[in-house]
Amino acid sequence: MVSMMLLWLILLSGLSKAQETISLVSYNLLNYEGIQADTAIRNPYFRKIMQALQPDLLVCEEVKAYQGILGFVAHVMNDSADIYSLGTFITGFDTNKALIYRKEKFHFISNHAIKTDLRDINEFKVVHKASGDTLRLYAVHLKASSSNDDEAQRASEVDSLRKRTNALPAGTDFIVCGDFNIYNTNEDAYQKLMQNNATDDGHVVDPILISGVFNNPSYAKYHTQSPRVRNFGGGVVGGLDDRFDMILFSNAVMEQGGISYIPGSTISFGNDGNHYNDSINRPPNTAVGDEMADALHAASDHLPLLSLLEFQTTGIPDFAKESVNVEVFPNPFSDVLQMKISPQPVAPIHFELYDVLGRIIATEDFMASAVITYHMPALMPGIYLYRMHWGQLFASGTIVRN
Repeated sequence: MVSMMLLWLILLSGLSKAQETISLVSYNLLNYEGIQADTAIRNPYFRKIMQALQPDLLVCEEVKAYQGILGFVAHVMNDSADIYSLGTFITGFDTNKALIYRKEKFHFISNHAIKTDLRDINEFKVVHKASGDTLRLYAVHLKASSSNDDEAQRASEVDSLRKRTNALPAGTDFIVCGDFNIYNTNEDAYQKLMQNNATDDGHVVDPILISGVFNNPSYAKYHTQSPRVRNFGGGVVGGLDDRFDMILFSNAVMEQGGISYIPGSTISFGNDGNHYNDSINRPPNTAVGDEMADALHAASDHLPLLSLLEFQTTGIPDFAKESVNVEVFPNPFSDVLQMKISPQPVAPIHFELYDVLGRIIATEDFMASAVITYHMPALMPGIYLYRMHWGQLFASGTIVRN
């Protein structure tokens, strides 16, 4: 992988940008079909959410109609400017998946439907314009519910997916995302997704290292369903207690190459970890604030899931690098945050802050210290990426402004 130190040298010297940060969002839109209940009631909430997330790639589940998702693109994603396009849409059994992409950054190549005994799994293929790299996105919506038959159905659907990914050349960049309806890491479907065979490179890696049953208060910040405790609009109730939505990465994306997952960047948007078995909009929501929490509550019975990727945009040789541990607190933050660095830096620290579009927001230099205090500039609520380096050491991660 390209050295972070060398990237910093290029950035600081004013030469060409070496990497571009790309935001990927997976979102179950709750049976979206473009009827009046969607366009008049839910679209304003979706607009607020998407204006905060600004995704470069948006994978949607539970899309009921082609005309409906066309309207979503026109009146939610492109409400203020013509920025996004819809990838080829394939109508299958029950509900469907859609890919919405930022035209400035991606070419859309194809949508291939992988047939299962229930809903299709869709393979969306895109090319990143600045790097020329191809990325495959496998959008899933596996069988719901928790009976033995339901678990067996999910495992069978994953078998269909693995037949496809197992046939890919070693080192292929791909991501599997969507609504998995998986309840724990011991489920056959989850195990089959992770199974690393000696004869293929078709498995995926879960960047969130938790195990056992997901419905656990210790895992509260990872939950994506349901942000509601009362029944309305056809959504599931019960409060946030399930990690049904996931973004999982091929070995190539998790390790080295032109496309790389930014460690620690996967966030259940709006989930502050303090609403287990509760509605997301019970004040206070320290992750996004009350207005955004209300929008998330009204829009869908799932929360959007965000991950950040880096695409290498110039040919730069390998360079030695080392990473370190950084503990950020509080996170989410308001005006001031502290960063505890281990091992303690022995050289001055250069800090840079980016938005989810990869645009630099602020920079600052600190004396060598185990703990630095950063006074934030005036920022809109949302998700930001930080990077810091000193000597040949670097750290990066995400922070949330509430």
